[in-house]
Amino acid sequence: MDVKNIIVEQLPPIYSLPDGSVLGTGSLYLHAERVRLIEQNHFFDVGAYSGTQQVITRGWLNDTVKKRIAKTAEVRGVDFARAPMYAESAILPDAEYIDIQSAYHSIYSALGWGVDYVRHAYMAGGSDRLVYPFQNLKVGRSLVISGSLPRSRIIRVKDHKPVVQKLFNPMSNPSLVAGTLDVLSAIARFAVSAFGAIYYNVDGAIVPRDTAKLYKEFLSSLGLGYGSKGDGRAWVSNLTNWSLGEKVVRRGSEGKLGTGDWIPLPDSSAEWVLERFIEVQRWRGVT
Repeated sequence: MDVKNIIVEQLPPIYSLPDGSVLGTGSLYLHAERVRLIEQNHFFDVGAYSGTQQVITRGWLNDTVKKRIAKTAEVRGVDFARAPMYAESAILPDAEYIDIQSAYHSIYSALGWGVDYVRHAYMAGGSDRLVYPFQNLKVGRSLVISGSLPRSRIIRVKDHKPVVQKLFNPMSNPSLVAGTLDVLSAIARFAVSAFGAIYYNVDGAIVPRDTAKLYKEFLSSLGLGYGSKGDGRAWVSNLTNWSLGEKVVRRGSEGKLGTGDWIPLPDSSAEWVLERFIEVQRWRGVT
């Protein structure tokens, strides 16, 4: 029996929910009734699929790609891979914020669903490109990665309280996850060590004006598009407190809290990853 979607303006409070209900982003799945309540601003209809971006992406993956049996080394690689972050307490008199366009999608579409990747060993692109068809669903594009982790997390209601549970993900693809995150981390390492970035968060970097052009050329050499989110005087206190020109971000305490290097690749590893990624691109005839 299919799950029935019901659009609502607001989800009911947790204390009123029966045990077994599953909370999502803007949605609530009532297990016993096979009904999913979806807040109106989280509901999307793309023809073949409808629901939240998570539901749409999960349905598309299930219908599009084959399940993979991961090697132990692939699964272990996910434990060390993560989205890169870097913040240096510094001021640049003239800088530019440059981000990678559709970063996750640009990388995983190049690697392909069938990619085989083990850090320091090999990166072999899959025979098929993984092109996400619903480009207006920005969150959905990124969910291809979070939805491919070996274990997923769900929030289930128990005794009228939310409880986080870890479940095995039958559509896991640790090579795709680790490969995509390591390519981003390699780019971040180069942004900092070669182009003088004082801030890097997942796919965006604040770099000095005099190296901005070189950094853009570097991204182009990897077959990646980029955009500029502003320029001017840059001030970075930490990851959540910084400014660039007229743009000011204040989301937490100032000082050095949140200042540091969370890029899980040293220079040598970053160079190896990008060399392999370029080889995959050349194999596809992209670069």
